[in-house]
Amino acid sequence: MAVAQDSTAELSGGVASERRLSVYEYDFLKSYIYAVHAGRHANQQLAIDRCIAHSSLSHRPQRASVIDVGSASFPLIGDGVLEASISWEGGFYEATVAKETVYEGQRTHTAYCLGLTKQSSSAKQLLEYLLQESVANSFYKNQVLRISWNPLGERTLIVKPVNIVGQPLSTIILQDDVRDEVEFMIQTIIGYPVLRRSLRCLFEGAAGTGKTMCVRAIIEACKGFGTFLLVEGTVDMVDLFDFASLFEPCVVCLDDLDLIFGNRHDVAHRKHLGEFLTMMDGVSTSNVFVLGTVNEKKYLDRAASRPCRWDFILKTEAPKSKLYLTLVQERCANEHIAGLFTREVVESMTAKDVTGAFIVNLIKHLDITYALWPEKLNEQFVLKVVERMHTGFYKSSETVAHPVGFKTI
Repeated sequence: MAVAQDSTAELSGGVASERRLSVYEYDFLKSYIYAVHAGRHANQQLAIDRCIAHSSLSHRPQRASVIDVGSASFPLIGDGVLEASISWEGGFYEATVAKETVYEGQRTHTAYCLGLTKQSSSAKQLLEYLLQESVANSFYKNQVLRISWNPLGERTLIVKPVNIVGQPLSTIILQDDVRDEVEFMIQTIIGYPVLRRSLRCLFEGAAGTGKTMCVRAIIEACKGFGTFLLVEGTVDMVDLFDFASLFEPCVVCLDDLDLIFGNRHDVAHRKHLGEFLTMMDGVSTSNVFVLGTVNEKKYLDRAASRPCRWDFILKTEAPKSKLYLTLVQERCANEHIAGLFTREVVESMTAKDVTGAFIVNLIKHLDITYALWPEKLNEQFVLKVVERMHTGFYKSSETVAHPVGFKTI
């Protein structure tokens, strides 16, 4: 991802300015200029009287090609170059947003602005204003985005809006200290415009103990207040955090950190670990929040889990047996099935130290059974299902000393 650069030069009629753009800023800026020109977005501060496009700088002008991507108000513009005549703060300017081939097929993305009159002395300020407005009104702003890596493409990050539905935090079985810190994270994200501070939180816990549910609860509570990036697999950390820095605030969600880069002795992922450590050192006062999950912190490089890189590390645990019935009542709408969680069934689950995810899956299994063969459902059937599910997660349930379950996302 290109690092933005700019330069300004005096001209007889006004001022010229140029700025290097990242590929995403390039998309946002073209989309924004077209949206204002076409009347899809109102901006009383400026007027765009002319807007034309080229497939490249060497091709004839044409009308902008709108691609059915983005949003209804801010569609993506497919042309390589967009030109516009802009009236702003008493001056008249010509702006160009261009993709150019510079060397051996390498491409750069640049915005140019030229003041056409003596009153047009704020070309640099106009570019900064347009860029700020284009990001603030982009089709990714305040969305939940799934991020994966495309190292061979112009856009190294594949970005796809997704719909994530989480439970309210109040309905999740958690330790009080974990719940308090998650609520603290939620209020800090919502209050970012005033607080201007970000937080980084690492959730540690066995599979099925609620790490992912906490992340989903944060997303659900903060919809419309921030942009969330759900990272899939290994991505270029520099590009990821450069993209995240465009949005205020942005929350980067990294699941299973130990699988993404492990520790410095893992040669295959050492580069990604180094990038991650560098990026985490740089976001302490930025607009980027970070939510990470790991099953066991000991599998993560020690430098990646020290206090200066995380604001807090929260350990999620399997619910205590006294909370099993609370979880059943919250998740089970069928009274007949809820009534089958007798003392013997609860004692069996307690002996196996099952997780909340295990219980949710058990309820799902019993719900389906009730729809197909309701006559089968009794205490003995539930006990058999508990035993079968528990054994299915492990080769030998007698040798398991850790909570069992699985992730629900």
